[in-house]
Amino acid sequence: MRFLPAGDLAVCVELGEAISVEVNTRVRALEFLIQQKGLTGVVETVPAYSSLLVYYDPRAVGYEPLCAAIAELVPQATTAVLPPPRTVELPCCYDDPELGFDLAAAAKRLDLSPDDLARLHAGAEYLVYFIGFTPGLPYMTGMPERINIPRLDTPRTKTPPGSVGIGGIQCCIYSVESPGGFWILGRTPVPLYDPSAAEPTLLRPGDRVRFRRIDRAEFGAIGARGRGTELPRGDLVIKILDAGPQTTVQDLGRTGQMRYGIPPSGPVDRFAFVLANRLVGNPDAAAALECTLIGPRFEVDRRRRDRGHRRRHAGERERPGRAPRGRRSR
Repeated sequence: MRFLPAGDLAVCVELGEAISVEVNTRVRALEFLIQQKGLTGVVETVPAYSSLLVYYDPRAVGYEPLCAAIAELVPQATTAVLPPPRTVELPCCYDDPELGFDLAAAAKRLDLSPDDLARLHAGAEYLVYFIGFTPGLPYMTGMPERINIPRLDTPRTKTPPGSVGIGGIQCCIYSVESPGGFWILGRTPVPLYDPSAAEPTLLRPGDRVRFRRIDRAEFGAIGARGRGTELPRGDLVIKILDAGPQTTVQDLGRTGQMRYGIPPSGPVDRFAFVLANRLVGNPDAAAALECTLIGPRFEVDRRRRDRGHRRRHAGERERPGRAPRGRRSR
């Protein structure tokens, strides 16, 4: 075991170097104990294969006292302290080449038939070591050694959400569209990440995952049931004329989600963010546009409660409040 400073707000606790169930179990047990004990100053924890990143508030606890408190818990970090694991069954369609677009090529490289590769993959039970890379994406092991395969020589730039892939000794499920270097064997219609849900990620570190083979018809039926209803339309429409460089929509940020691959985000300039919201009568944490260099240009169209409109002149200051219909702002 060793402690490594990770900037001035976190410490990395390394419990080993190998990717193994034993080491990862100790990592998850240590995280559980830190949460249960409520160690002073700890903000959140992020598990990985063999280490635990502990974020803390230096105003509440110093680096050395925190390391000492964590070291006292390490001997207790065993399977016995962990709650029973969940088992999650995910439907997966392997048979459609549009969904499992690497299945045939991976099978050929492994000297297997596509059906045998799908059968071996679906017949195993996988352990979620940690969540990362993108929100809700699980890093898992448990594959039969017979289907261990090197990652793609050239990663693809886009991988559809729900894609089930393998690479090395690992299996993962892409939670959102993203680059990726795993061989895609199939796809699950079950969303792994839903930012509108109370629990936005489906899987957690320590979960056991099994795949159930389904055909394309069942894939479509499950996907149709899982689609949410369309959000109600408001009376205000904003048409983006020019987004501007690196304009983002931000709130004040949300801590405590990094263990699920969700960064806290939030504005770079928190003071300006809060001030801007207060000037127009919004709550401090209301969503706002944060701009760099040149801001965006947009046009506001109010469907109801029309207050008239006029074109904004260069250099004119906006009054606090809602933008009227037809107003173009920058």
